[in-house]
Amino acid sequence: MSTNHALIYAVRGPVVLRHLGQLSVLIALAGLPPLFLSIVSGSWDVALLRGVVVLGVGGAGYGFTRLRTGKDVQLNEAMVVVSLAFVVASIAAAIPFTAYGLTPIDALFEAVSGVTTTGLSIVPSMDGMSEEFLLVRGWTQWYGGLGFMTLSVFLFASGALVPKQLEPGQIDPRDPVGGTRERGRIALVVYLAVTLVGITGLLVSGMSPFDAILHTTTSISTGGFSSEPGSLAAFGISSRVVVLVLCVLGATPFIVLHQAARGSWRRLLHDSQLVGLVLLGLLATALIFTFSLGPDTEGTWAARLGHAAAFAFSAQTTAGFSTMDPAATSEAARLVMILAMLVGGGIGSTAGGIKITRLLIAGRVLGHTLRRVGLAKHAVDHPRFEGSRITPERAQEVLCLILLWLLVVVASWVPFLVAGHGALDSLFEVVSATGTVGLSTGVTGAELGAGLKLVLCLDMLFGRLEIVALLIVLAPRTWIGRRRYSS
Repeated sequence: MSTNHALIYAVRGPVVLRHLGQLSVLIALAGLPPLFLSIVSGSWDVALLRGVVVLGVGGAGYGFTRLRTGKDVQLNEAMVVVSLAFVVASIAAAIPFTAYGLTPIDALFEAVSGVTTTGLSIVPSMDGMSEEFLLVRGWTQWYGGLGFMTLSVFLFASGALVPKQLEPGQIDPRDPVGGTRERGRIALVVYLAVTLVGITGLLVSGMSPFDAILHTTTSISTGGFSSEPGSLAAFGISSRVVVLVLCVLGATPFIVLHQAARGSWRRLLHDSQLVGLVLLGLLATALIFTFSLGPDTEGTWAARLGHAAAFAFSAQTTAGFSTMDPAATSEAARLVMILAMLVGGGIGSTAGGIKITRLLIAGRVLGHTLRRVGLAKHAVDHPRFEGSRITPERAQEVLCLILLWLLVVVASWVPFLVAGHGALDSLFEVVSATGTVGLSTGVTGAELGAGLKLVLCLDMLFGRLEIVALLIVLAPRTWIGRRRYSS
């Protein structure tokens, strides 16, 4: 189906339900490992809830897959399916969380934070939470990262549902079906491989098996949930380095990692997103060290630099780990972290944020606009990126997405200001949620109002779905209007 007409027609209920059912079956399957863990741990009340959720979601999903529809999927239908799947996954994860003593709103918050790989938490104290809870919460980040989204690719061979996280890649453009499946296969293989390598690396660094598994699942997914109240502060230097390296890998396009694994190591040195990620991380490290963790801060020079690097790369990769309280840094350092969280990692990775490629394209478009002022009226000059022309459509798409991202941040910031929270800390929290980062200055907590918790939940979903998809779900025209016949 041509995407030119993708948004003219309203979504068709049976089509949405059928494909949502397919993803719901995957969500139910993702609930089996936590169910097994609850049974082994003897947490029968949790196991009962998980069993009900798995059977309910899986059974309903299977029933929807039996609906007879055509093979074509409109673009708005694909966006609706993915958006609703994240909502279903969040609710499915939240229900068992209530058995750990969390209120329904707090359970939903933790679930959304996990499934969207954000990492913000309102659990008052992790000291009282079981290892089972911490592992399950980390698991939600792992399958919510790329595991869940990669599996969804196999269900939509038309290519309509290929998530932005799976672009770009060296896939044959003449084979959209094979290309879509190949993107999914490559991403899933890399995801599993890096997960295994990460667990091994953290075990070698001295982490316990429990901590190694938990921190690998939450670092490769750039999620940031930790087993310790102080995040990485409880672990040694070698473990911190391994975790941050995993975060960088998670924020790097998986297609690039796949090519490097096959021998194309030079691809790493020439990939603009990876190079930009490292350079921006180093720049943020220098700025944070200078503004907040310089000579006047307690500790050795190396320790101060380590804190700065942890903050910088956690913010840039949108992972959200830390080695000290972000609230203890200066306002200038927090502003640097806000900017890093805004940009985020690379397209084709598990990172959130606006994405480095979009920032580079916007810069090229801006530079071209300024350069046009000094050119002759009829001179031919087009903005280019990585050897290719930036079409007006592509430039408009990137600039609109950046504008929408900033509008969501501002709109979410206002309720926090009205509630009396500090301007910079509120902005930090909102950007952290929308960028799916998880760093917090202390505004997010159990005492936060229910309304503001829901605002952050929406921000996390907006950030994970890259805003446009969720806006399409909320648009009346998506549901009301002419509908096409399935073909």
